[in-house]
Amino acid sequence: LAIEAIEPNRKVIELARQHFDLDHRVHVHADDGRNFLAKHTAKYDIIVLDAFDKVYIPPELMSAEFLELVKKRLAPAGIFIANTWVVKNLTPHESATYRLVFETPWDFRRNPNTDGNRIILANPVLGNNPAALGDLLRDRAAFTDERARLDPGASRKMSYVEILSKLRIGEVEPVRNGTIITDANATALRAAADFD
Repeated sequence: LAIEAIEPNRKVIELARQHFDLDHRVHVHADDGRNFLAKHTAKYDIIVLDAFDKVYIPPELMSAEFLELVKKRLAPAGIFIANTWVVKNLTPHESATYRLVFETPWDFRRNPNTDGNRIILANPVLGNNPAALGDLLRDRAAFTDERARLDPGASRKMSYVEILSKLRIGEVEPVRNGTIITDANATALRAAADFD
């Protein structure tokens, strides 16, 4: 199992190794995520976008051009997971952009949730089959819970099966008023968003 992480700040990498028990098997590259994907041609089973500056996801990691690069770097059955937020005047643009690139991305959020965390998952194999996605997630949650039960050091307040039961899972909805986010307009669209 090879895990690669990208972190542009070398100091953050040092702190993670010194104070947060970052597993030595995780290879962390001191680079920008987009630059890294542009320079390397490896295919990945899972790519996770969890990148925030002081406000939100950096504009260069929100655009259709970036998402196309991510899609190129996914293995044939690879999964892309993006940690985003529900932001009234930005989410329609993000949704339109994710649907353009990934066709049938999935939206995960706690139920109900109109203004909090939103996880977007895209996988070309699952397509628009909610039953297959639900079965896969239930199987994985049960497997993870069983592994945690066997680990005497594991302590969780809620099982993964319970967490899954509290999520609303659906396709990222088609949006009529969403503008596709591109490298040319990402900074302006993000600046116009209301994050309060």
